[in-house]
Order: sequence, then structure tokens, then C-alpha cells
Amino acid sequence: MTYKIITPATAVITTADLKAFLRVDSSAEDSLIDGFLLAAMAKVQHDANLAIGVQTIELALDAFPDGGISLPLIPATSITSVTYVDTAGTTQTLSSSLYYLNDYSSQDHQVTLVYGAEWPDTRDMTNAVKVRYVAGSATLPASVKAALMLLVGHLYENRQEATEKALHSLPIGITALLDPGKVY
Repeated sequence: MTYKIITPATAVITTADLKAFLRVDSSAEDSLIDGFLLAAMAKVQHDANLAIGVQTIELALDAFPDGGISLPLIPATSITSVTYVDTAGTTQTLSSSLYYLNDYSSQDHQVTLVYGAEWPDTRDMTNAVKVRYVAGSATLPASVKAALMLLVGHLYENRQEATEKALHSLPIGITALLDPGKVY
């Protein structure tokens, strides 16, 4: 199972909010702060398996599973399409009437077959099945927003690996803020 981000999320915290948090008055470093936010979003998304901001993701599988298709980043909000390469080598789009988004678990969102439906046979090849879906939310939980702001602050204050100032490890508060919502 592999996935790629088709449409990345845009910034989920305004530059003005970050500058207020960092106590920065000048606009000279706005692009730097915005870049740190995007890096923090990628780090938090990777570590917590949570989609940070609204984005489109495509999951690729070599075949349909026996049960539902677990989505790698949640929360999933909609399924755009399920495509597959049939045994003849033709790419097909599975009818949306055959599946639905099961988003009731806080740890696992799945593409699930409706009662009586079966996954079609696929060609034996890499990435024969692709699920494109929308994940994330424009509104962040307070703990995730706080973790992102702490991480941006850490990156802003510790820009280089070698410096005259003592470097600080990643603030433990970031992990503590993310743990309750982390997907395992």
C-alpha cells in the first residue's frame, strides 16, 4: 500500500497568527514563517497519520483486499473514485453505488463494500487498484493547532544545526498535544 498527495493542503494557520505567537512585528520573514508552517504540517501529518488541512490523496494497492480498504490518512471526508485494472488490462472505474466511506472509527476510515457486493478481479500487477479521496479539515483541533504553532516556533528559533546558541530538542509538548488524536 502506497499513497501520494494529489492536491496538497494549503496553510492551516494564518501568517498573522503565527507572527503574533512568535512575537514578530516585521513582514521581512513572512515567507520563512510560512515555509516553516508547511514543514511543520508535513512533520505532524507524517508522525500522527492525520491529514492536516484539506487535501486529495491517492492510495495504490496491488489488488483489492478481502475486506474494506483502509485509508492511510484520516479523517477522510469523501471518496472521489475507485479505479482498477481489470484482468484484460483495461482501467475501469468502480460504480460508487458499490461502496461507501466508513468513517465511524477514530483510528481507521475505510472504503467498504455495500451489502452483497464483491470487489472485482484485477490484473496481477503493481498498483492495479487506486482509491482517490479527500481527507482533512480546514478547521484544526485545538491540540493540533497548538502543536503546529510550537513546532513552527521551534523551527524559527533553531534555524541551523550549528550555532553559538544552545540548540534545543523538539519540545515534548508537541508529542503530548498530538498523542490523543494520533492514528496508530
